[in-house]
Amino acid sequence: MNVLKRIRYEITYLQMERLVKKALKDKQFKQFYIKFISGNDSVRGIGKSVALARLSAKHGIPIVTTKARENDYLLGITRELPQYFKKGLPTTIVYNENVFRGRYIPYVLVDECPTGMFSKILANLPADTKFIGYHYK
Repeated sequence: MNVLKRIRYEITYLQMERLVKKALKDKQFKQFYIKFISGNDSVRGIGKSVALARLSAKHGIPIVTTKARENDYLLGITRELPQYFKKGLPTTIVYNENVFRGRYIPYVLVDECPTGMFSKILANLPADTKFIGYHYK
């Protein structure tokens, strides 16, 4: 990986890590810790998924994906960049309407969730679950 790309990945990781730490420390009820992204191609390849996979492995917070293909991509990151996953692997959950039934999950990471799926996931999670991640404007 070239130096500029690695620096960009680290910047993205540190931005998201700041949001995760804020969510973990926040005692007040705030449900969303979201970094909004625009839908253009300028945000492609800046390490968003890598950052979430690293944070999932570090903090044990599951990443909610909307498709099995996204799940496979996130797990593939661990094979492509093993230096970031020496202590553990990310936890992923492929969303369906029953996946959260009977489970309490205090935090979830969301990777580039489209608006329609975002509201569906929100409707099926407990009210005090905190969302951390990226969302299209």
